[in-house]
Amino acid sequence: MKRQLYGILALTLLLVPLDAALAGVTATYRYGLSDFSGRVLSYWPQLAVDPERNEVYALNRRGNDIRIFDEHGMQIYVFGDGFASAADIAIADDGNIFLLSTGYKTATIHRVNYRGEPVDEIPLGDLPEAYSKLVPDRMVYRDGALYLADSDERLVVVVDERGRFLRGYDLNRPLRHYLPKRNRFRRELGTVDWAKKRLKDIELNGFAVDRDGNMLFTVPVLFSAFRMSVDGELTQFGSGSGSRGKFGVAAGITTDDSGYVYVADRLRCVVMVFDEALDYQTEFGYRGNRPSNLIVPDDLAIDPSGNLYVGQAANRGVSVFKVVHDDTITSELSSIEPEPSVGRGQGMTTVKRRRASGSTKRGRTIEEDASDRLEVAAKRGGRNMRVRSEKPGRALVEDAPDRVEFTVDRGGDTPAADSGEPSWVFEETGTNQAEVKTDEEE
Repeated sequence: MKRQLYGILALTLLLVPLDAALAGVTATYRYGLSDFSGRVLSYWPQLAVDPERNEVYALNRRGNDIRIFDEHGMQIYVFGDGFASAADIAIADDGNIFLLSTGYKTATIHRVNYRGEPVDEIPLGDLPEAYSKLVPDRMVYRDGALYLADSDERLVVVVDERGRFLRGYDLNRPLRHYLPKRNRFRRELGTVDWAKKRLKDIELNGFAVDRDGNMLFTVPVLFSAFRMSVDGELTQFGSGSGSRGKFGVAAGITTDDSGYVYVADRLRCVVMVFDEALDYQTEFGYRGNRPSNLIVPDDLAIDPSGNLYVGQAANRGVSVFKVVHDDTITSELSSIEPEPSVGRGQGMTTVKRRRASGSTKRGRTIEEDASDRLEVAAKRGGRNMRVRSEKPGRALVEDAPDRVEFTVDRGGDTPAADSGEPSWVFEETGTNQAEVKTDEEE
């Protein structure tokens, strides 16, 4: 007999902010980074993701330690001796760790292995004269290069893994165009260079590099974020006022491989989302004591699976949100060709592997050969919904969004094509329902 569970649309609206749903972007709180004693406390940690190993690194500058967490948010290792002045962290493609240490008018980059054991030190010599004052306090690793930013001098250099200069950017000149106009009543300034004087008040905060090598950074005093292309073209986005969709104090910034940009706002305690065209989409977080709330968020990092890591103040540690874009269709079902199948969906995908995962939009059907056990995990607005079937013939009816993420895990051996065993179908059946059923129930 078919078993059904119908969700309530009102519950969906409670789980997903209305503006997020309308914008086609949802961000749902998952958990905080933890060890076996509970949530790991930290104050404005610097974050870095290792996409090859599904790990996230948190540099706690106050505790002088580096903690490594697995894909489930559990701590798997910690080290920190000898890195008391570490200001930022980045992960190389080979798994080694870059640590940027700063001192008075000096900066050093240490390369260590995953246990914190020193590998070598990367010199920053032979920089052009224009960057002689550079003392970087921000660092990003991207495609074999290190991007080093000096937030006070507004300088950026790009070096290879051996510290050899590749190119540099002086942000002072393009930022002059975004300075507030001179107050004509401040006659006491005399002949002082107004733009130069104002530039001294500008300090970069968040710093990131996107998939194309464009740099992203925030300037709190200008209530703005910026994107600078590889060829030096600067684009401003966002504005100030402290209201919804506007910056209060722009802080950490990051971007995903789809081009979406995420900016933390310390004052408003939210993370704001912008699309690839730098248009505002939505925001989430807000000050409060609930797990999904944020307290003065700062550094951000995002992994390829859409897990967004948010560092906070007040020893709140790192909160993890799952971000889903309704306008993207991703799939790990490579090498699997769609073919006719049972079901009433407008489109179908037949899965012939023992385990597969991906995502699809409304109207598509995922069919799985039946066996002794089938597990289907669906996600609605970021909320996990999982069902286990111990034998063929059981059915699930569950609320479905416009876009459904799925995981099918088939236990046992794959039945022969002519075995006569039923096939499992993951199918959208209506506006708000999705169904898992066997072809015997058709």
